[in-house]
Amino acid sequence: MLLRTGLSNAKVARAVGGSRATLKRYFRAALSERHAMRDRLDAERKVVMVEAALKAGATNSAAQGTKGGRVKSPEGIWP
Repeated sequence: MLLRTGLSNAKVARAVGGSRATLKRYFRAALSERHAMRDRLDAERKVVMVEAALKAGATNSAAQGTKGGRVKSPEGIWP
């Protein structure tokens, strides 16, 4: 929060009672954790989208008389 106010790294480090190097290390660790959380959230969103697409595809296939995304062969012409 102190970084957001526009204070320099040195002033923030002094305010929290640490060194600039310690402040940078903690800040990088916090950013790394945020990136990991964002990546997990993105992965979960993709799973939900794929599941919804598969469910919609299965529903559409059943409505159109297809099985597994393949069109039924008219009178055995196609495999």
